[in-house]
Amino acid sequence: MNLLDIDVYDSIPNIINAYTKVFGTEYKDIIEKRINSVFYTIYKNDEGINCYIRFLRKCKRKELAIKFLEKIGIDVSKDCKNYADELDEKLDDLIFDYIGGYFGIAPNFQLYLGVRAWLPIDKNTNIKEITKEKIRFINFLRGESSNLITEENFKDFCKTDEYKKIYNDIQAYLQILEQLSSEYKNWSQNMKEYQEYVDYEQNRKKYGNYLYKCII
Repeated sequence: MNLLDIDVYDSIPNIINAYTKVFGTEYKDIIEKRINSVFYTIYKNDEGINCYIRFLRKCKRKELAIKFLEKIGIDVSKDCKNYADELDEKLDDLIFDYIGGYFGIAPNFQLYLGVRAWLPIDKNTNIKEITKEKIRFINFLRGESSNLITEENFKDFCKTDEYKKIYNDIQAYLQILEQLSSEYKNWSQNMKEYQEYVDYEQNRKKYGNYLYKCII
């Protein structure tokens, strides 16, 4: 049998039973919890593992981005069947409009797109570009049937009750985004040890190649 044809997850019950026989039935719950929390991969090198980690992160970002839309009241259940697949173009565009794409879920995402334009900004941020994004997003929320908000009338619009309602909605959206970003950050901790292994191997190879070139 080819080792790559083996599904480790099918063998988990047998693995748990084997460890239980060694350590005793009183530790079965602990053994089961530890084994079920392990990340299993059959990739044979660090690059293969790295590709798989990136794939898992991409899937998780999609999952949480869709969760964001659902939490703000948008039904997208018919538009996404599998996070491993490419998103429907309409759904992909919708996520981009709200949070700058599913990468906007990540805590270190630094583009002020969609609701993120209302996040605190640093001194190096281009205020004019932020204002343009706010205007774009407000027009997106208001729909094509409403009068267009422009740079010329934006300040006056910000004094209206309509803007106050939009602003309150955006603050609620940002709270949801923060919660999901925290969820992604916590989930990413599961990848930490495997990413450290990949980084170590890649640095080792890079340093090893450097030494080899110096020797020859």
